[in-house]
Amino acid sequence: MKEDRRSARLEKQARIKREVEENREQAERASRQSDYEVKFDLLELKDQVKDLAHKKRKSLLKLRRQLYGEQEGKCAECGKDLEEAQHEQGSPFELDHIVPFSLGGGNERSNMQLLCRECNNSKRAQFNNEELVRYYEDLLNNL
Repeated sequence: MKEDRRSARLEKQARIKREVEENREQAERASRQSDYEVKFDLLELKDQVKDLAHKKRKSLLKLRRQLYGEQEGKCAECGKDLEEAQHEQGSPFELDHIVPFSLGGGNERSNMQLLCRECNNSKRAQFNNEELVRYYEDLLNNL
């Protein structure tokens, strides 16, 4: 009798262990799948926005002037005075896409900033994922 109860208890423990292991494996598979789904969704969203973004390159002189005033003549990244940086670096400040043009970023005012050459060269096509998602959401909300 004691042996039967002990045997039943051991069988129950083994069954629970198997179920826990199966659940853990399912959770791991679901986690990997959801990571892939998120990446796929972001890529799909990027393609949709890229198709919708206004990419016509036009004269941005007016925008440069507006940004210069809004940024009070300072680099959006390092805060250096843009006129001073121009003299130090021997080149004018640069108009930068916050979300790179190559990733679907358009020429909208909300996606532009002025940077000194040093900051722009160090940035290149790097971006903050949060900025990318915020930009895509704003763009889709304003359609």
